[in-house]
Parts: sequence; structure tokens; C-alpha cells
Amino acid sequence: TMTGSRSPLHISRKNGRVGRTVMIVKRYFGVAVSTVYDNEVRTLLRKREGVGNAITLAGLLVFAIYFYDRFKDFLEFPGFFLDFIPILVVGLALYLSVVSLGLVPALGAFSHDGKSAWVYRVVPVAERDIVNGKALAVLLMLPFVIVCVAIPIPLVSGLTPVAMLFTSIGAAVMFLSATGVGIWHGARRPNYDESSGNAPDVMTMYTFMLLTLFMSTVLLLPPLIIAFSDKFLGFLALVMSLDLALLVFYLGTRGAAKGLSRLEVYS
Repeated sequence: TMTGSRSPLHISRKNGRVGRTVMIVKRYFGVAVSTVYDNEVRTLLRKREGVGNAITLAGLLVFAIYFYDRFKDFLEFPGFFLDFIPILVVGLALYLSVVSLGLVPALGAFSHDGKSAWVYRVVPVAERDIVNGKALAVLLMLPFVIVCVAIPIPLVSGLTPVAMLFTSIGAAVMFLSATGVGIWHGARRPNYDESSGNAPDVMTMYTFMLLTLFMSTVLLLPPLIIAFSDKFLGFLALVMSLDLALLVFYLGTRGAAKGLSRLEVYS
């Protein structure tokens, strides 16, 4: 039956309680979106991906601290390039965290439904609500990326509080754009082959990793260059990049909804 399947729209609660974030999503996005969001979050926890995400964040933090400690002696020498070493450390850590916690889950947001994806065709829920619920579940990791990567790593690297603000907004720019393109492709080209674990193929993964790197460079490099000469103008440019990232996320979810409406699924 529908209620007995591993449905992306079915929620099975043991205690009948819902999380605080579910109530927030329900208030601002409606019951349908909050239902999908709740199920997606519970699915991630049931698959123990929450533990894996925590290990990923901790590993990135340890890596950045080790990398900076290993090369901090070079910072004592004069040179224009040496000023970029802390920025490179932060940028690399943010990129790895965005790929592992944002891009990869977005690409697999529809694939992990597997054979239960037929439910999309029999429930009275709009495709945009399904997409929004899944996208918001992926975005749940953004605050953790900011708190565990974007703030402490610049602090350890000796950057200023202004730089921490830049890295926090930069993390949001990278995460939103990566989630947007990931959810778009994940809805249009889901992998329902359970023999491969419903995971995206290697070529798709590498292609979108490079695309994420390209988008991050295009969106964040100009504000960074401007900030070296004028911090205020650099901040304004960064806010503009955030607006562009939100646009990518919005267009990605809209494209995902259209792709989902045209998708043929079989039970």
C-alpha cells in the first residue's frame, strides 16, 4: 500500500512530535512542503547521514587547523601571495563542505526515493511543493557549515571578524548555488537503479563538482578582489553575489519542478 511503502511523502512518527524546523516550514511554506521536508530530514537521520555529516565537518575543521599550522611559518615572510594562504585554506574547506553536504545530497534528493517515486503521480501534491521540501531539507546543513567551517576556520587562520562575515556570506553563496543546480539535475535525471545504490554516476558527480567550483569562483572572486581595496564596496558586491546565488537556487527549484512533472516513473 501507499502507507506501507518507503514513500517520500509518507511520515511514520513514533512519538507523534515534530521538530521545530518542521513547524517553521509549515508556517511559511504550507503543510505539503513541511510534510516532504519532515520525511526528508527523518530519512537522512535514519540512514545515519547525520553522523557522517558531523564527521565531515569535524574532519574539515581538523584539516584546516593542521594545514594552517603546517604552513604558518611561511606567513612570516613578506610577499603578496602569502596573504592569500589563509583565504585559500578557508576557501578549500568551504568548497569541500559545500560539495559533500550540499551538492551531493541535492543530486541524490530524488534518486534515493527509488521505486517509491511512483507516489509522485498519485498524491494531490504539486511538484513545486515536493521540490521545495527536498531543497529545504538540504539547506538545513547550511547553518552547520557556517558555524562549524565558515567561522572557526578564519578564526584559527588569524583572519579578522570582517573576514569571518565575508566567509559566512560566501558559504551561503556557494551552498545556495550548488543546491540549486544539484536539485535541478537531480529531479530531471534521477538514478533509480538500486544496484548502484541510487547514487549519481561518477561523471555526473565530477561535472557538477567542477560546475560548483566555477560558479563559486565567478560569484566570489570579484567581491574578494574589490574588498582588498575597499571593504564596503566588496561587501556590497558580495551581497549582489548572494542575490545571484538566490536566483540560481530559485531557478533550479523551478526547473526541478518542471522536470519532475515530465518525469516518467514506474512502480
